[in-house]
Amino acid sequence: MAAKSVPSSLRAHVARWRHLALAWQSLNAPNTSFQQLVRLSEVEVSGQDRSCIRKDIERSTPLPFREERADSANERAHHAARLERVLCAWVIYDSEIGYVQAMNLVCSTLLHLLDGDEEASFWVLVTLLRQLPQQFYSRAPLQLLGFWVEVEVLSQLAERLLGFRGGLRGPLLQIGPRWFLEWWVGTLPLNSLVLVWTHLLENACPSGLPSVLNLQIALAILQLLRSQLVGLLGGSEANLQLAYQVLQGVQLPETDGSQLLQSALEVPLEDGTIQEMRLQLRLAVLERCKQILPVSNKLPLVCAPLPLLTPPQPTEVADRQSRSPATRLTTLSKLLYGYASSVLLFAMVASLAMFASQININRQLIPLRSWLGWALLSADAAALLFLITIATGCASCQRRFRCVVILLTAFGAVYTSGKAVALLVHWPARSEASALCSSSYRQLIFRHITATSSAAYSF
Repeated sequence: MAAKSVPSSLRAHVARWRHLALAWQSLNAPNTSFQQLVRLSEVEVSGQDRSCIRKDIERSTPLPFREERADSANERAHHAARLERVLCAWVIYDSEIGYVQAMNLVCSTLLHLLDGDEEASFWVLVTLLRQLPQQFYSRAPLQLLGFWVEVEVLSQLAERLLGFRGGLRGPLLQIGPRWFLEWWVGTLPLNSLVLVWTHLLENACPSGLPSVLNLQIALAILQLLRSQLVGLLGGSEANLQLAYQVLQGVQLPETDGSQLLQSALEVPLEDGTIQEMRLQLRLAVLERCKQILPVSNKLPLVCAPLPLLTPPQPTEVADRQSRSPATRLTTLSKLLYGYASSVLLFAMVASLAMFASQININRQLIPLRSWLGWALLSADAAALLFLITIATGCASCQRRFRCVVILLTAFGAVYTSGKAVALLVHWPARSEASALCSSSYRQLIFRHITATSSAAYSF
């Protein structure tokens, strides 16, 4: 029955649920047996509780499966019997909370996904419900105290993190039961729902510390709908009702489901601050309301000095910076500067080597005046290459020297170009000695051009 309803892409996640839930059970309730709870429920569950459960079972087909269900009456009856056994076992397991409406949808979804495995569905249900804040399902006179406090926490988080200034509280109080009490069944696509529940099961805290993932999921949805909601807040009652309709009609894309979970986890709520907000808002609710919830008036802002988000770890900051475009551009610039420095240094060494190899030959073959000019030009080119190399090397280490490198490179380009033009204009006479000198001049011009191109590259 259920196997045909579960997409193949989700079966790997669902297959791990039994192991994760039984691992939680072995740590937190090692002496409790599901079969024993079922036997006890047959005699200890009150008629009122059983009647309420059976009434809700009739409307317990989860939305993701409604269009696909074509089961026979016999199969539906078997599913209803399994669902009743699991819910009654829960009533025995936690008699203080007992059965609360909307548990039927969660449990029915689990039975569909887990191929009707009652024990696995029960322990997955227990593991999920144990991630909730204190008194989430409290009974009268302050019914569902923890749930309404959680909605108040979400309202203040939306105001402080997303900029919804006060006007979102009313719509959130209306949509809260569908989101939190139904555990996103019917709100999230099945792919996203399975991934969210898998994350909760994988990160179930043995100490019973309440999870903040539901708040993160809600904030991710509010951020997604922000452009539609901003214009409807702080106005008339009709606008607030429109805001509720926007929240109620949220349509998330039927993708692999990971996008929503990733967006939620990118809101790293500070656990300590959230627990303190829950405590202070619970006290504020108790001071203002003795019987009927939720509180009609807006509650004061709590934990304002405390950080709402967990600061990223140094390794996370380094990873983000290393992936940023600015960091990549800086790394590329340093590589280019290093390459330019190497080319310039090579040109300088080649210039000095050529100068050393030709200085004695030219001294004997050309007049002293021409030789001095040749020597000065050669030394001048080597010195210029050396200065540009030093400046380029500094730029590769310290980005603040970039302006110096730009100016020096521009100066070097103009200087060497001018020298090359002057040498071409004053070309020596074509004698045997001057031919040798001309050959040296051509080599010198080549070195000037090399310096110019290298300097331009470093620029």
